[in-house]
Amino acid sequence: MLEVFIACLISTFVITSYGKFFISLAFSNNYQSNLDISEKGLIGIIVMSFMGLLLNFVLPLNQILSSILFIIGIILGIKYRIYLNKDYLIITSLIGFILIIYSNINRPDAGLYHLPITSIINESKIIIGLTNIHFRFGHGSLIQYLSALHNTFFINISFITIPLVTIFSIYIFFLYKKIVFFFKEKNTTLSLLYFIFFVISIYAFNRYSAYGNDAAAHIFYFYFFLKLYEVFLKQNLSTNKFFFLFLIAIFLSTLKIFMIISLIPLLYLFLKINSKIVIFKSLKFYLFSSLFILFLIKSILISGCVFFPIKNTCLDSLKIFNEKKTIETAQVSEAWAKGWPDKKDSISSFEKFNQNFNWFPTWRNNHLSYIFEKLLPILLFLIVTYIFVITRAKAGKKNILKLNRNIKINNLFLVLFTSLTVILWFFKFPLYRFGFSFLITFILLVFLILIKDKLKYISIDKIKNFFILFIIISLSGLTLKNLNRISYDKTVNQIWPNIEPNEKFSKVYLKNNGFYYFSRGKQCMYSKSPCTYYKTEKLKFKKILGYSVYWDGR
Repeated sequence: MLEVFIACLISTFVITSYGKFFISLAFSNNYQSNLDISEKGLIGIIVMSFMGLLLNFVLPLNQILSSILFIIGIILGIKYRIYLNKDYLIITSLIGFILIIYSNINRPDAGLYHLPITSIINESKIIIGLTNIHFRFGHGSLIQYLSALHNTFFINISFITIPLVTIFSIYIFFLYKKIVFFFKEKNTTLSLLYFIFFVISIYAFNRYSAYGNDAAAHIFYFYFFLKLYEVFLKQNLSTNKFFFLFLIAIFLSTLKIFMIISLIPLLYLFLKINSKIVIFKSLKFYLFSSLFILFLIKSILISGCVFFPIKNTCLDSLKIFNEKKTIETAQVSEAWAKGWPDKKDSISSFEKFNQNFNWFPTWRNNHLSYIFEKLLPILLFLIVTYIFVITRAKAGKKNILKLNRNIKINNLFLVLFTSLTVILWFFKFPLYRFGFSFLITFILLVFLILIKDKLKYISIDKIKNFFILFIIISLSGLTLKNLNRISYDKTVNQIWPNIEPNEKFSKVYLKNNGFYYFSRGKQCMYSKSPCTYYKTEKLKFKKILGYSVYWDGR
């Protein structure tokens, strides 16, 4: 058990070290001094993920390479004295430990493509035409590269499961520190907003086995939204803040394809910057843009599409591009998100099901009730918060400056933007786990609009005990729920999440020394790669300049 805690500690230490190193190079001393250690950790997640992608263009992220990078990270941490942040390192490691010990992986996605992709990254440099082996390999997230970098000699292979809990624990610590900071600053609005995100996040991400790639995307979207809201409310936009948000938005776009919508606020911010030429003269603009372009190149190499499986972004002339599979993947993915497995009508094609709201009755009768069920505790919490604030506001004195015209315009933009995200979610992929962060940010903006007049008449000291009570309840709930799970699950005698299959899979040989592993319909998990659960007929293979290339030979 101690090994799991040490693994969480090492992960946080190294990730934060790389974040600190990057921030010290890319941002001014004045700006980086205002960033909490946890924010350096969040940026470290971005930096190591992109670093893994860059290296995988030329090398597999095997144990030797990953171990070297971890040793460098430890040296950087010693140089920057990351070890002095004892409360940060211990608390984040404890949270990660409680969440992951005796836990299971996210099923079925982890077994179908999260872990198999990580295995591919560990064993091979980028495989060209990878989606021809299995279409799900086109849905991978940049987080898989961060996981792959955790394949070291220091800890067993299960170390690759740590990054997801590291992301959550650093994010929760960040929220708590912000609550305290804005409370001391007497900023009622921002301290309340961060407090609400803290409680909701613990409610939403209290179970490791439910994480998958979605959790990382939602966490970073919340982080992006909060940093954006701060800039809007305080009206203190600077080039450093613009590029900080730009980096987060780019990273979001690599986690889930629909998160590319987060680039829209960057365009809005760009229009508000007085000296726009400064942006284009900055090395950061080209560096961060290059990182995104690098991810798009990777997408083209593995699928033939800039954004797989959107047909209009695909390059038809590429031999690796499989038009039929790409179109089918897009239709299947959308249909399943709209409730295809629950349908009871006679519609037999995915395309027809997706059109003209044919999907809506099925979705309404099934998934809509699930969405209400998941949102109900959050809505009840917001109602309790609203009642508490308005009852305390009666006796308070007006203590917040009146919103000026610019802040009102910013708020209007945010309402329009979050409304757009909800509309996009509803029409294209209305699953709760896909749109959770979009729904929450929209609901919280409406909540702030309803309560903003009351916040003018309340002293922040009057809500201190309310904050403390719910923070204790939230952390206690997180701990007790997982302790209860541990007491039940520890009977399986599996301290780490089980990531390996129970059997070895057969190897299917192709011409020119090509191959893949066939799991006979079972989840590949973290096994020899590349692995797929169905046989791919007419698959062709060739080595070009040391790169493995797969394409459909039909």
